[in-house]
Amino acid sequence: MNIKNLLSTMLLSAAMALQASAYTVTTVPEAPQWEVDWSYDQARPDWQEPATENFENWTVALVEVEDALKPYASADDLMAFFVDDELRGMAAPATIVGDSNSDATTFLLKVWGNESVDETVNVTLKYYCSRLNHIFSLTENYTVGEELGIDDDFIPPFTLGSSKYPVVTSVDATSALAAAGIKPAAGDMVAAFVGDECRGVSQWSKEEGGFPEFDVYQREEGESFTLMYYDAKNKGITTGVAGVAAAAGAEAPAYTITGLRVTALRKGLMIVGGKKVMVK
Repeated sequence: MNIKNLLSTMLLSAAMALQASAYTVTTVPEAPQWEVDWSYDQARPDWQEPATENFENWTVALVEVEDALKPYASADDLMAFFVDDELRGMAAPATIVGDSNSDATTFLLKVWGNESVDETVNVTLKYYCSRLNHIFSLTENYTVGEELGIDDDFIPPFTLGSSKYPVVTSVDATSALAAAGIKPAAGDMVAAFVGDECRGVSQWSKEEGGFPEFDVYQREEGESFTLMYYDAKNKGITTGVAGVAAAAGAEAPAYTITGLRVTALRKGLMIVGGKKVMVK
């Protein structure tokens, strides 16, 4: 190893030691039950059925609630379809007659309109979850004539349109833990926290060889968070690991060394917190 590489290795090791000193490890008797709290404080919306006499055409949309929200689904939920803020269709959960396993996670909507086939319109799908007092909303462009949920399942990712957490950041936990000198294994978990509030969870994946990128739900742009890591083998929870943004188009991955922020765009020998640090 030449002098340059030796110096780089020594500086990087020193930086890792600085980081590790900020972490705490707590032994726990069992795996933690980390999950995002989706409960909110929104009132039931006063959505009204559209005046069908004002429209010439209609189509059908079959919408299914995503897995993360299914435990909270109930017969009091509502689904509504809007075009440019105008309500075009709404429904309560559909039930299958004679099916004792039928739940409240599927909605069959009749959506009205005057648009022509192949015309592109701006649509918003809103889901009100009664048990959570929470309205989830997703807006996309839609080409008139495309079927929604008839031949293929239509499962909108409503957790990306939360009123409570309007900002979503994809996080590369594997890189964050590697920067902290942690090598996860099967059975391990990682979660993002803002204070004591869990904002996202990921399980170790054999296929990924680590943690898949996962979503962290934030109340505002730039809200800081840290990671908590559960070591299944040693039954320990490590706290204080800095998060690493990984979403396409998001800010560059960032590391925290002695309390200062260093982006991955700034590589090479740097002075961080009064210390020489090599950022590869």
